[in-house]
Amino acid sequence: MLKNLSKKLFILLLILFCLLSFSETFALDNAKNIKNEEAIKTLNNLGVNTPNSQNVQKDIHDIKKLEKIKIKLSFKKIILIVSILSLLIIIITLLVIYFKKKNKKEEESYIPPPPFEIAKEKLRNLKKSNLNDKKFYFKLSFILREYIGNIWHFNAKEMTTEELLPTLRNLDIKQKLKSKTTIFLLESDRIKFANSFSTEERRNSDISFVENFIDETEKKDGIDNV
Repeated sequence: MLKNLSKKLFILLLILFCLLSFSETFALDNAKNIKNEEAIKTLNNLGVNTPNSQNVQKDIHDIKKLEKIKIKLSFKKIILIVSILSLLIIIITLLVIYFKKKNKKEEESYIPPPPFEIAKEKLRNLKKSNLNDKKFYFKLSFILREYIGNIWHFNAKEMTTEELLPTLRNLDIKQKLKSKTTIFLLESDRIKFANSFSTEERRNSDISFVENFIDETEKKDGIDNV
């Protein structure tokens, strides 16, 4: 990246140098024209006829060479400005590189919360919500599916219940917990898709089941060691 920056700065300085050279030549010609115009005005004020200003300009010769002191000072100022701008570009580029590396290190050092913390936080928010049965069970079953997928590393939240159950049977979970999970998923589908109803007591019971599922698998108590 620094090599590319050096090339860009070199090209920029080269372009600026060409522009400055052109501007200096233009300034000299412009100064000469201004001086000639002033001479013409002086002649007119003295009553000397100048019918053809172009011919008069050709006949007028500089008595003394133009002093370039002012132009040289302007040139130095421009060089100074270019140098300052180049330095600022380098500083800004280095700062951008520094902050990019810093952000990359922060991203690499970031440790996402464990799956059980994510699931419990979502359950706390769900308890505070006031959703109808259908939306409630969509969210509750999604929390469980997402947790299962994060723990056993497969995309459970995108699977239908029919697709998930065979996979669930092969997980290292105790059989009792597998059976309860199967019942919960099937009953949730009835509410989500068959317009069945639930009660507040049933909701609380199902939330407790998901919390227990998380606690047991988190502590490894629900893992089948046989």
